[in-house]
Amino acid sequence: MQRKSLLAITAVLIGTLTAGCIQTSRGSWGNGAGSTPASAGPVIQQPVQLRLLDASRMPADTFQSAVTDLLLKRQPMIKIEPIVYPEGTDWRTLLAGESPDLALIPLSELESGQAANEWLDLSGVIQEMTVEVRKLGQLPKDTDPLNGAEKIRSTEGTYGLLPPGKGASLYFNKDIFDKFGIPYPAEGLTWGETKELTARLTRVDREIRYVGFAADRSLLLNHMSKLAPLANPQSERAQLMSEKWIPWLAALKSVYDVPGMEVEGMGRDLSKNRFIQKGDVAMWAGNFIYPPLEQMQRRVGRIPLPSFDSELAGSPGLPAGYVFVVPKTARHPKEALYAVAGIVTTPNRSRLEAAALGELGLKFSDVLAGQKDLNTAFREAEEIVEIRRKAGQIQ
Repeated sequence: MQRKSLLAITAVLIGTLTAGCIQTSRGSWGNGAGSTPASAGPVIQQPVQLRLLDASRMPADTFQSAVTDLLLKRQPMIKIEPIVYPEGTDWRTLLAGESPDLALIPLSELESGQAANEWLDLSGVIQEMTVEVRKLGQLPKDTDPLNGAEKIRSTEGTYGLLPPGKGASLYFNKDIFDKFGIPYPAEGLTWGETKELTARLTRVDREIRYVGFAADRSLLLNHMSKLAPLANPQSERAQLMSEKWIPWLAALKSVYDVPGMEVEGMGRDLSKNRFIQKGDVAMWAGNFIYPPLEQMQRRVGRIPLPSFDSELAGSPGLPAGYVFVVPKTARHPKEALYAVAGIVTTPNRSRLEAAALGELGLKFSDVLAGQKDLNTAFREAEEIVEIRRKAGQIQ
């Protein structure tokens, strides 16, 4: 397999019935979710025992809640057995010796495993599964049978399934860091430290203007919305003036307040394309990507998104930065896909929350443009959502 084709991998987010544009008073942006409950996915008809290699080493209680309990509820015919992973053992050794049906591996290892011809191309299996569940009438025509898992594709096929939201990353241009003698960012970076790096990297050198940081802000706000509520279910009102949202967005705003920084558009394409193509952006925050960077002489590193000082560490559920793959030695590849559909969870955001997130994004853009302060912007966003709710525009 050619190196060039390996680097052509990209993550494609499959929309579910609940996915769509977040509606705002000025239009729409991003991917959100309506009030229609998300489907639990297709249900397998015959009992099967699967073996899972978890390279993330989830604690037993986390594995129970994030895998075993979900399968018991959504896929009662599937029993899943975690392969014993002793300390000091290389997970690749277990992959070769234990023949798992499914593996959860680091995103950073996806490409090397594909180069070694270890992963099964899932394209045909996904098609077979889709035809099967449609024939059984388990899902409407336009519903994703994989329940929102992101397909990781190359020119040769589909080799990974990424749980929704687990690929959010901070990419950094190693050449820029090396040029200015600044150490690379490491996992565990906070937004305060991101601001410090941005200040050191945003500069003009030999008539080239370097920008320290850019982001897919719609993804960042969506990521943050999973960590703090956007609405009060008791009062049925937007809840943005909270002890979490204000300091979090203040921390994010402080990065953009660095002298010389530029405020890009809300969506990802403008900032991502500049990061990849122009080579004058030091860091980019967004979803998992595998563009052909080497063809453009880019040396790029990736770490998880920066965290907020008040953010709870070790949140339960599937770990970030890991992807499901089906080894070529798997005995039950189709059943493994049913298991993934039962394990992954697509957040079910209410229409009120979707409206609140949309207005928050618009008002935060006003804040970054210097048109409003955070408190004013939050208050106005809450008021607009309430006006729309009372007018029957949010149902």
